[in-house]
Amino acid sequence: MSSTVMSSAAAPVPSASQGAKAPKAKVFRFASIRFKFTLFTVLLITVVMSAVGYSLYVQQSRALSREVLGRGRAIAENLAVASREVLLASENVDFLGLALLANRAVQQVPEDMKARRGNDLRNPADIWAGLEEAGQELSVEVPGVIEQSLSDLLGRPLNLGFIQSRTNKNNSIENEGVFEAIIVGTDGRILSHYLSTAEVGKPYVPPVISKPATAEQPYPIYEQEVFQDGQRYVRELYDLAQPIVEASTGKTLGTVYLGLDSNLVDRVVFNVTMKLTAIALVAVALGILFTYFTVGWLTAPIGRLVKGVLAIAGGDFGTQVKVASKDELGELTYSFNQMATSLSQNEMLKGAFTRYVSDAALKQILVNPGQTGLHSK
Repeated sequence: MSSTVMSSAAAPVPSASQGAKAPKAKVFRFASIRFKFTLFTVLLITVVMSAVGYSLYVQQSRALSREVLGRGRAIAENLAVASREVLLASENVDFLGLALLANRAVQQVPEDMKARRGNDLRNPADIWAGLEEAGQELSVEVPGVIEQSLSDLLGRPLNLGFIQSRTNKNNSIENEGVFEAIIVGTDGRILSHYLSTAEVGKPYVPPVISKPATAEQPYPIYEQEVFQDGQRYVRELYDLAQPIVEASTGKTLGTVYLGLDSNLVDRVVFNVTMKLTAIALVAVALGILFTYFTVGWLTAPIGRLVKGVLAIAGGDFGTQVKVASKDELGELTYSFNQMATSLSQNEMLKGAFTRYVSDAALKQILVNPGQTGLHSK
């Protein structure tokens, strides 16, 4: 019985709040929830955008290739029709008229071969240059599209200047990519040459094919030498042949040969790919910012709860956390506050209990609390 006698002279047992230090917040933390969620979102966006981008690239490359080659085919057909009219207009061949037709069929603006950029998706330098060009073009096109959409929505022009800038940017070169145009008669002699009338009357020599036609490449490719500023350059041209046929009789009057720059097809596909890539990169960047701040806002209550738990672990049982939402986190915060209040009350009872209970009694309770009858079954 002497072990349970209350004694006012018993030495007080220090509570957890006296001299205790709170544990550090990052003892077990490898990365924050915000970082993990942001990283997961970035990976998800990247995977989705890559899959969608590749699918669009395959579809767009085929569609754009058909469009560019179809445009070259249309130029060849128009030249064949115009040549037919000239050939049927008189008994004698109008070489001057044919020369004008062949000259107008090719690109009139000379190409600066030094400025020709590569279109290799495996070359980082080409990709970087393509992204810079795509960014410049999008900076002009996007405001123009927005202004046009707002003008259509309001029913009146806004006259902000973006539409005009976009129109000027999109002005294409006439017959772009056509660098050879030759009209050949049925006897195999040249009737018209895009470069010089001195070639007229000479036998037409077909170019040496460097790449034969395939299922994906419907026209053969040959090489054209270009000399600028003492430098030799090589273009790869599609060899397009279009017969000149008299409509009424079906008689063949000759053949039109066009050389269409294969780099034009690659460049159009590459530019569209770079624009899609630039848009995807902007989407990823915006996704990172949106996720980072959104997750920070969502996890702020968890951070406050962590601080509260660490405060209680350090002995501050009077800690209360503000309930900032009416969801699961709000319920968790409310339950935490109730737990903190109960711990604070228990701490008060513990202090009162240790004041009037001897050290021997406390040790017996701590060693074998079941024999004290303090725990009811």
